[in-house]
Formats: sequence, C-alpha cells, structure tokens
Amino acid sequence: MRKSIARKLTFRVALLLLVAFVILGVGSFHAVRNIILSENERYARTILSMYNDLIAYDADKEGVPVDVHLHDDIHVYSEYICNWYRIEYVYLYKVNPENGTLRYIDFCFNDPDLNVEFDWVADEDLEYEMTPAFQSILDGSSMYAVLDHGPNVDIIDIITKQEDSFGNTLIAGVTVSMEEIMKDVLRKFILIAAVLLAVFAALIITLYYTIIRKVSRPAKRISKAMTEFITNGQRADVHLDDGRDDEFGMIASAFNSMTRDIDHYLKDIQHLNEDKADQKSQLETAAYIQKGFLPPERFSADGIEIRAMMNPARDIGGDLYDYLPLDDDRVLFVVADVSGKGMPAAIFMSVTLMLIRQYARTGLSPASILESANDTLSEQNPRMLFATAFVGIYNKKTKQLVFANAGHNPPYILHDALRKPVTVQNTLLGLFPGEEYAEENVTLQTGDVLFLYTDGVDEATDPGMRFYGTERLEQTLLEAKASHEENIVRYVFDSLTAFSAGADQHDDITLMTLTVKDTYDLKLDVDLREFSRIRETILACDLPYPLKLDLCVAAEEIFVNIVSYAFKDRVHEGEKILFTLEQSDRIMMRFSDGGIPYDPRESVISADDYDPDLQIGGLGKLIAFTVADSVDYEYTRGQNILTLIKYIKEDLQNDNSSEQ
Repeated sequence: MRKSIARKLTFRVALLLLVAFVILGVGSFHAVRNIILSENERYARTILSMYNDLIAYDADKEGVPVDVHLHDDIHVYSEYICNWYRIEYVYLYKVNPENGTLRYIDFCFNDPDLNVEFDWVADEDLEYEMTPAFQSILDGSSMYAVLDHGPNVDIIDIITKQEDSFGNTLIAGVTVSMEEIMKDVLRKFILIAAVLLAVFAALIITLYYTIIRKVSRPAKRISKAMTEFITNGQRADVHLDDGRDDEFGMIASAFNSMTRDIDHYLKDIQHLNEDKADQKSQLETAAYIQKGFLPPERFSADGIEIRAMMNPARDIGGDLYDYLPLDDDRVLFVVADVSGKGMPAAIFMSVTLMLIRQYARTGLSPASILESANDTLSEQNPRMLFATAFVGIYNKKTKQLVFANAGHNPPYILHDALRKPVTVQNTLLGLFPGEEYAEENVTLQTGDVLFLYTDGVDEATDPGMRFYGTERLEQTLLEAKASHEENIVRYVFDSLTAFSAGADQHDDITLMTLTVKDTYDLKLDVDLREFSRIRETILACDLPYPLKLDLCVAAEEIFVNIVSYAFKDRVHEGEKILFTLEQSDRIMMRFSDGGIPYDPRESVISADDYDPDLQIGGLGKLIAFTVADSVDYEYTRGQNILTLIKYIKEDLQNDNSSEQ
C-alpha cells in the first residue's frame, strides 16, 4: 500500500522541526543558565562591596576595631542583605595569617534554623585552608575571589578583603545559591516550551491539511486522470480542471494539451497505418502483377534450355527478363535494367517489356526492336528514366545468335573456357529518340551456356561494403561449369547470398542462362527391335566414337531390361517406352515406362564382387551404370523414370590424348 505524500512530507518536516526545537531548547537553557550565573556573580560582588563599605563606615564611626562589640550593629546589615537580596548567607571574619586562624565576627543565613545551628562558631578561632583564591585575596592580587566548591555544587561563594584603620584584616563573603533560581528558570522554560510545542503542533496540523488540500488532492486527481487516460486507450475526453493559478493548474493545462496532442497523434498514426497497409496491399498486388508479366523461370525446348530469375531489392523491381518463341526455330530473349527502384521503375519496366514484345512479334531484328522501343519511350518520359537492355534472337536450327546491346553488361559464354562475345555498348533506352543500334551475331556450339545478368550482381556488397565484382563472378561461373552444375542461375545466386551475409540488397538482381543442346525424343513400342532407333540416334550425335559405343551398350542393357521385365505377365499392347537424349556439355539419356515399379539401382553389384561362375544376370546393369557418371531413378505418376548422365568433357580430353 502506498503511503500518503502529505503524511511523509509532514512527518519529515515535523521531525526536522522537533530536532531543531530540542537543539535550540537545550542550547538556550544552557545559555540562560550561564547568563544567570554570571549575573548573580556580579550581583553578589555588588552586595559584598556595599557590605564592606558599611562595615568600614561603622568601624570608623565608633573609633574601635571591628570586633564582637560591633556584632549587633553589623548583624543588622547582614540580616538586611539576606532578606532582601536572595543571598544564602553573608559572613564576616577576621584573619590572623600568622597562626593560620580566623574568627567569625558575624554571619547570617537566609534560613533561621541555620543561624541557630552555626551559632557556636562566633568568637572562636578556627583554622582555615589556604586556597589559591584565598591567597590571592590576602596578597592583594585581586579584589574579589570566587571560591570553588566543586562541579556539582550549584553555589557562588565570593570573598573580598577589607582592612580597618587599626590594621586588622577582615574577610567578607556572600554565598549565592543557584538551585532555586534555576528551578524558577526551569519552570518558566518548561512553560515556554509547552506553549511553543502547542504552536508547533498547530503548525504541523495546519501544514498537513494544507499539503493534503493544496498538493495531495490535486496530485491524486492528476494521477487518476492519467491512469484513466492510459486505461481507456488514450481518449481525448479525459479532462482536468485547469482553472487553478498555481503549478498544478499549469500541470493540468499541460495534461489537457497532451491528451489532445496524443489523440491527434494516434489518429494520425491510425491513418498512416491504414495508408501504409493500403500501400503495402497495392505493392503486393503490383509485385504479383509484375511477376505475372515475367515468364516462368525455366523454359525447355528442342535444342535450347533457358533458366532465369529476378530478385527485386524492394517489393517490386526495375529489372526484367523475358523470352518468347517467335517460330519453330527462333527464340527471342531479353534482359534489361531500368534506372531507379520501386514503383516508377516497375512501371517503366512494364512498358519497356510490352514494347519489346510488341515489336518482336512484328518480325523486327534485335537492333530494330531497340530502336523502335527507344523512340516510343523517349516521346513520353517526363522523369527521364532510362533502361539498359540486351536483346537476342537465337536460331536453334543454325545455332546463330543475333543480338544488340543497349548499354547493358556484356554476357558470358561458357564452354571449356569462359569468354565474352564482342558487343557494342549502344545508347541507353528512353533518353534520346532517333538513335541507331548496332547488331552482332555469334555461332554457338552444343553445350555452350550464354550467361546474362544485371549490375545488381557485380555491385552486390557484403557487410564490409566490398563489391562482389566481375572477377568473383567469373570465378563462380568457372566453378559451376567445372562441377557440371545443371542450374547455373541458382548456383550464382547462392554464391551472392553467401557473400552478402545478410547485408542490405541495394539493387535488383536478374540472372539468365541460355544453354544450347541437341534433344532427341523417341516414342518406342515394347519390342526389342525398336532398339535400332535408339542406336541410330546415339550414333548420329557429334561425339567421340568410343563414347558413342559405350552409350549404345548402356542404352541397350536398360532397354532390354525394360522390355523383358517391366511388362511381364501384362498385356503391353499400346504401351510405349519414351527415350530422350540430350546433348550439351553432357549426355543425358532418360527412359520412361509405365511398367511394374522397379528401381534397377538396388540390385547392382560392384565389378570386384561379380563372379560369372556363381552369378547369373546383373552384368548388363553393372556395365550400363559404369558407363554413366550419375544414375537417378524415380517413380511418379505411374511411370518408372531412369536417368543416366555422362559428362563428355573428360571423354573428349581422353580421346584427344589417345590420338596424340
């Protein structure tokens, strides 16, 4: 449970005042006591001086020494002093320093009983103690002396020396008791302290209720309003009375202003979030539409395979790739990069893509396509956006590639080595109408891979702001080629991702490969005689003859097994065996049949374990799988699919070395 601020503050103030009161009271009491002691000492000396004067006057008047016969006259003065001057007692004695004795001439106590009790000391010689104070009086070093009775005796004993005309040494003294005086002072001090304590208590009570009324209650109202404001979802209708002209009025006014500002701020945030959500939805829709403009990331047809991908730096990007079969033999492909990012670049990209497609369908060459697209884009381009583009048309029959480059990164051609075709860096698209674009051509070979990319690849950075660079890109391409990577686009992108290590992508990334390959598809009956068609297809390939013989042996073993066992105990009329042969930088043979599910890899033994005297069968599969560099099997949609791949680079090298 929280303690009240008023209670805590009042308690601390009261404690502070009480400590100050006690310190002040004790100090004041001792100061008053010392003042009273000093004043009474002065008072006693005055009385003693008057007393001595009276004694000397009477002695001179009588013409005799002060002695017993003057006792009665002197005693009158002594009684007068004791009764009227608050003196404990007054005394007079004559000192005989020679024998160290004294004789009381007169004494008078304020208390009558003490006068009777000490009456025996009159007119008797008494020995005295020579104290320093007494000695200083006798020597005349001082007029008065204060006798010390110890720290616990609350009296003042003052003596003085007086000599009469007859040479007698007289000592007169008075004793003042402080006990009654201090009792009276203490009573008055206690009374004053009680009055002050009452005033102190009244002040504390007044302070407590003033704090409650002026501080605690306004603070509670403010706290309650703030709690309600937070609990009720920062509603602007939570209001404080700001009519006060003190600090709490200022706080209330500031609170009311804050609630209004926060209410406006929350409404602005709500509208902003709604706008942001709407923009995000629009961007997602735009990204979906943009992806719809782009063709699939993989395209395969007789003699060609295209792989591509576009990874935007934002939700939507300014890069594009496209491919379009123009007829049975020719395929158009494009990679372009629009300046900037975001929605403007995406719109400009879409327009550029549509224009290139439109002009390509009219039968224009790559250079003419760029010229027409440039003229159209330049006519209406208020923001002066531009694009780089590489447009090519590949003829699968002649293996001729005709292309034009509008300021784009030159592509790479991968075969046994890495090379760039000669390209002319023509003017960018969209800036200046009437530009002419040069056109070039190159003949590709079976197995060649044309690699195209945008500058988001070589300009990608890692967390240390180092660029990926063309040198690293070329090394990655060589590694992909050496490892017989089937999807070079994915290989390069994975390399980029590893290099970036989570760093922000500053530009769109687009990759494309065009792989030249010879493809043969045969649909065969379930008949051993159909193998002749497979053999003719393999022998027609542009490959070393020993490799073609090995491929024929492997294909024959697989085909015979399928015909002999895949449709065993089944009517196979109408059944077909599909055979596909692809030649690029490797040879791929694929057999597909709808026979009994069977994975031929499971029963293959190694060459070292094969014994022809003990084993029957199995040698054919061993020979077939030994020829291939990789064997893959899957059963999907009711089809056995067996794929054998043989990389031909090493075979060509071996063939060349044997010829040497």
